[in-house]
Amino acid sequence: MATSANEPSPFVPRQLALADGSIVELNRDSEVVAQFTRTERRVILLKGEAYFSVTKDPARPFIVRAGHVDVRAVGTAFNVNLQSAAVEVLVTEGTVKLDPSADGTSRQVPSAAQIPSLVPGQRAVVALKPSAPEVAVVVTTV
Repeated sequence: MATSANEPSPFVPRQLALADGSIVELNRDSEVVAQFTRTERRVILLKGEAYFSVTKDPARPFIVRAGHVDVRAVGTAFNVNLQSAAVEVLVTEGTVKLDPSADGTSRQVPSAAQIPSLVPGQRAVVALKPSAPEVAVVVTTV
């Protein structure tokens, strides 16, 4: 299944209902593609910013890919903002886990133990510098 946020006026915020009941609120000029299988729910944020209200389904994780970062959740609510130099994730409900190694390159990535699960009120910024030898992840409380 593919869902695109293209519409006649890309400058108007838009809400999408996904096949599993999850809701995606797209900011202006944002675009996503949903790819659901029996084992996972994957959404690719092609550009812009989206807020996800995820329906709980422990058997099928919900993964958002933004740039080279995967954001994994089971049932939660969070915002993902894909910028030219970084991916920003803000959690408002539940818990999410980041995987900044989704691009498959040989850059050094912090281990899973070094990237904590994000809880409500936490924000992570992952720098998108493909030429950098390692991936930088900064987590703050907002």
